[in-house]
Amino acid sequence: VSKIENTILEVRKLVETTHNKQIDIDKEKKKEEELRKIEENRPFLNEVQKNAYKELTELCINLNPKKNDVITFIEKLKNYDNDSEYYTTLNYTTDFLDNNNIPFILRLDWKAGIEDLEWVLKSSLKENYNLSIDLPNESDYEENASVSFDNVFEDFDKPLRQKGLQMGFIDTQSDEYVIVLHKTTDKDKVENTIKEIGYDYYEK
Repeated sequence: VSKIENTILEVRKLVETTHNKQIDIDKEKKKEEELRKIEENRPFLNEVQKNAYKELTELCINLNPKKNDVITFIEKLKNYDNDSEYYTTLNYTTDFLDNNNIPFILRLDWKAGIEDLEWVLKSSLKENYNLSIDLPNESDYEENASVSFDNVFEDFDKPLRQKGLQMGFIDTQSDEYVIVLHKTTDKDKVENTIKEIGYDYYEK
């Protein structure tokens, strides 16, 4: 009798497990369908913002071999402002750039190390301007110094400006720095395009 009872219990457990798995699968499918509908109904970026992203691309990464990939991405770009996952279209765009190793709109956490700033700028210089510039490095600063320390950005900006380039900052009102590397002569144009995207511009 106990053998039969155990078998019944095992069958019941198996049925419950299978049933629960099916519920999970159904939930996942429903979630995917909801996300697909949200994406389908998501409006495209307005023309002003789209053109501003394209102009910023032309101004900052004109020599990058992946420039056309970025332009194609922008052409199909939808509006991700207030999205539950990305929060802003800018975040969605920077994720695309990061995933494709395109050093264009550079993000650094306020606690990022000096070596992180050096690395993103050197990548941007090489990929977007075919340049190599001697920049400060972490050994020039106290141990555990971060990009938020006094004058770090100014120190890095000096050698860039000597070559006609500078860092421009996109003010996202967050705890990270969002940077584009551009020609100093293009500052007004870059500032204007960033405003059209929906953010303020500042420099160090």
